[in-house]
Amino acid sequence: MKEKIIIFEGVDKTGKTTLKDYFNKKTNFSYWVLDRTVISSLVYEDLFNRHNKSYYQSILMKLITTFDIVIIYCIANENVIKERLINVNETLPQELTNIEYINTLFLKYLNYYKINYITIDTTHSTINDCFNKIMEKLW
Repeated sequence: MKEKIIIFEGVDKTGKTTLKDYFNKKTNFSYWVLDRTVISSLVYEDLFNRHNKSYYQSILMKLITTFDIVIIYCIANENVIKERLINVNETLPQELTNIEYINTLFLKYLNYYKINYITIDTTHSTINDCFNKIMEKLW
């Protein structure tokens, strides 16, 4: 049986880190949990026209064959993302402003590599509601 790794992925300001931290506390740090990994790297390869795609693809293949990976794919309404950015006085580079396109890229890679993922919309859900949805679908 492969060891399970839970990875939180998604566009900036969708609540990945907040939800990951909450998940860890609620599960008493019982799982190997990561905040972004190779899927984000592949998406950013496309967005920023970098040239390391084959490197990240090889890492992803090693992860997929070695571990039972579950991606918690966090999404949020574009206006909510913009509000969250304003609240922390941050802006996104031009390459990251088309949220819909970025979501398309994430889904492209998740589906292409047939990675098990759970989509969590953090737009109007409480953190506890998001956690409960993850736990329902995780098992």
